[in-house]
Amino acid sequence: MFQRACSRAGIEDFTFHDLRYTWASWHVQRGTPLFALKELGGWKTLEMVKKYAHLGNEHLAKYANSGTFLAHSA
Repeated sequence: MFQRACSRAGIEDFTFHDLRYTWASWHVQRGTPLFALKELGGWKTLEMVKKYAHLGNEHLAKYANSGTFLAHSA
């Protein structure tokens, strides 16, 4: 039934399991702690959570320039 709905909507190469990746990624992008996400998603390890939850480039860009690197004189 899920694949039929995807076909009707013109969505290709998408499985029901992909929804789990999306759900986990949206959570981590909104700030849900990984340990809490582990419990919510029923994963046994944080390593599994890391395989599912991903930050988008726009979320990473927010932190890319937050550090300041200063050269120390010898």
